[in-house]
Amino acid sequence: MLQQLRSALAVISEHEPARITTVGGECSVSMAPFSYLINKYGDDLAILWIDSHPDMGTGETAYPGFHAMVVSALTGHGDQELLEILPATTTADRVALVGMHDWTDPTLPAIAGEWGLSVFSPDALRSTSAPLLDWLGDTGATKVAIHFDVDTIDADEIQLGLGADLGGLTTAEARRVVAEIDGAAEVVALTIAEFIPRQVMHLQQILAGFPLLGREPEQTPHDSRPLMALAVAPQERRLSPLFARARGSAHVTAAGQFLVRLSRNWQLTDLNTSP
Repeated sequence: MLQQLRSALAVISEHEPARITTVGGECSVSMAPFSYLINKYGDDLAILWIDSHPDMGTGETAYPGFHAMVVSALTGHGDQELLEILPATTTADRVALVGMHDWTDPTLPAIAGEWGLSVFSPDALRSTSAPLLDWLGDTGATKVAIHFDVDTIDADEIQLGLGADLGGLTTAEARRVVAEIDGAAEVVALTIAEFIPRQVMHLQQILAGFPLLGREPEQTPHDSRPLMALAVAPQERRLSPLFARARGSAHVTAAGQFLVRLSRNWQLTDLNTSP
């Protein structure tokens, strides 16, 4: 886990991006890019952690796992060995928990207050983003890193994440919040995390063994990769380098993970680094 974090930081540092987009994976994928950007922009960066959960576990709380400790680490709390790897951390008053309504542990509200984290529940943002915009203005930051866990969306509307989290933001509310933040500050990081493609996974199971789809094609002299991967992968190979060059950003993405599952002969690095 720590070696993966070191590797991610090494890739980001090599490119020295001004902005970073991360798509896919669980919530810990924001740790490396956000820490890099904290080091780059300092107090001019605020973090919006849009998530049904606070992700501020300390290793001793009831909600375990590395993915549940990212806010803790980014604010300088938690395992010392982990903190020593990070380029920088920020103060808790520059982090807002947005759409948060499931503390996961009864001790965390008091810890959040002690640290100085600001919390904006879904009900606080139902009709207006003004409280969040006021908070952002008070920080004085002109740049924002946005972490968006898809479980923020109320599961009564659609279940996008692993669990069925009820009472979250609606799609319209989430879009409005992000749009208004984008209008108030420069967004230098965006993470989309925790998406579970249930329908695609179920469809893959149904189609397993279907002619031309589920079976590995016979190898040919010019290409031995499955036809389904050939249809999708070239687009991914074009988009990532172009995005990096056009936007001055490092496009750190796990979008190729499902393609890798379809195409067992192709490594994820091929999708993201080939020109």
